[in-house]
Amino acid sequence: MATRPLMLTKDHETVVIGGKTTQVSVKGSAYEYTAIIGWKVPRQVAWSIIKNPKVRMKLKDTSGAELPANVKLMFSVKKPQQQLWQEVGTVKYYADYKDLVLSEQLNAENDVATRFNLKQSGTVPEEGLLVLLAQSPTDVTVDWSKSEIYVGNVASNDLIETDL
Repeated sequence: MATRPLMLTKDHETVVIGGKTTQVSVKGSAYEYTAIIGWKVPRQVAWSIIKNPKVRMKLKDTSGAELPANVKLMFSVKKPQQQLWQEVGTVKYYADYKDLVLSEQLNAENDVATRFNLKQSGTVPEEGLLVLLAQSPTDVTVDWSKSEIYVGNVASNDLIETDL
């Protein structure tokens, strides 16, 4: 079985929710999470993700302003046979990203701010979904034409694609 490092972006060919140039609205709520971007694992492959993957991002609204610091973010997985999202990590606040430009997010000294804490390493099966969920106390709209996201660090094999 062949394996290769993988980095997911807003323009990756597997994006099925948000990304590219779309806009995704997050309704202000104290408890409701919205999928703001999601990637569907292609047929005949699986994605393996380490426990604390590197994620770099700048999330902006329709006016080009960054999202509020108090927006909560969390990764989730939905396997093909599941009806609901499966929580796979702890909540992270956008505040960790707001003060760091993308180039600073690459630095190992900022790993604490830019790595998501997942409950464990794992695999997203073929045709499963890997999504980033957001919860905001106020209404916000993520404008993907103005935003950037990079999930995984190829240099440290945070995310691996394996042929089945």
